[in-house]
Amino acid sequence: MRLVLPRRRRSILAAAALLVAILAVASLAASWFVAGLAADATITLRTGERKLQLEVVAVTDTEITFHSLGDSNLRTNGIWGIEWRDEDGGWARVGDVLRIDEGRDEVTRARVPGWPAPPLGVRARLDIWAFPGDPGGIGLPFQDVTYEAPEGAMPAWFVPGTRSTWVIYTHGRGSERREALRTLPTVARLGLPALVLTYRNDPEAPGPRTQYEFGATEWPDIEAAVRYALGHGATDVILYGYSMGAVTELSFLNHSSLASSVRAVIMDAPMLDLHEMIERGLGDAGIPSPVRFLPLWVMARRYGLDWDVLDYLHHDECLTMPTLLFHGVQDDSVAVDLSDRFVARHPGLIEYHRIEGAGHTQSWNADPAEYEAALAAFLARVLPAVAQP
Repeated sequence: MRLVLPRRRRSILAAAALLVAILAVASLAASWFVAGLAADATITLRTGERKLQLEVVAVTDTEITFHSLGDSNLRTNGIWGIEWRDEDGGWARVGDVLRIDEGRDEVTRARVPGWPAPPLGVRARLDIWAFPGDPGGIGLPFQDVTYEAPEGAMPAWFVPGTRSTWVIYTHGRGSERREALRTLPTVARLGLPALVLTYRNDPEAPGPRTQYEFGATEWPDIEAAVRYALGHGATDVILYGYSMGAVTELSFLNHSSLASSVRAVIMDAPMLDLHEMIERGLGDAGIPSPVRFLPLWVMARRYGLDWDVLDYLHHDECLTMPTLLFHGVQDDSVAVDLSDRFVARHPGLIEYHRIEGAGHTQSWNADPAEYEAALAAFLARVLPAVAQP
């Protein structure tokens, strides 16, 4: 028997089906657009020079005053570098915020002694890495070396030391090797050789530039660096990663046969769950919770992402060695509670430092002395023969 509906009811059902189809297409189109915006903010490669979003309006022996042109970090306390690009260019260092003039949108910060003064009126920018150049610029002997990765020869800095345990640095998304300059002096004082990496998608690296994949495809480059270290005198290594670099090292531990060569791990603001990070961003943008799944679903298929693979918060069985973790409480890129939950899953294994007043990978900047003391003490603990400085 076949159900035959009255003509009027058939017309209503057809109109309803058309409306559903229109809404589905509209939802898919909107989700495609939102997924593109989310990708631009997370996995799309960063290129070009960083913007100069400050103007120097006053300089004294102890202070520098800036007018903000959009730099959200200008009011963040701590030690920062200042770069300007006039005819000669230059570099200085500033400390904590001293005064804020809300009406003029001006911020006065402490001037760090021993650094030149920027010219009045020059455009400048804050630099989180606090040091320009390379290890030679901070008084450390180093060599430019390359290590052979799947996509070709990757440039790296090698800072020699007296020990057979090497520290391998992996920078974060859109960053560069200078990220390591803040802590290299502490590592070098303890006699530890250091290999500071570039890896795929870096401007200096060979191979096609595609997109950041948060360790899913980058981990073989870490494996290649560990292999290089073991082939050049290292007996084991300590992995030191920032942000995406930290979870790329976790991916290495998940996948590589060389994971047993890792003595310890140091992480700074690790991006432990990309899915959750993006979902929170969608929520902050006002997208209701019940509909966030659709742009995330579109994003995964459009960009070839496997959210499960990128969930290091719950795929962490590989972490069995002593670990040091820093995370800024005011991190608005990777919420500190991800690290809170990660540490809770590894009772007794992770030494955890939650740094008040610090944003994303800004824990050193907030209090260099405290950060370096914790780092030196941890290294002394995992390498008992090394005396603290």
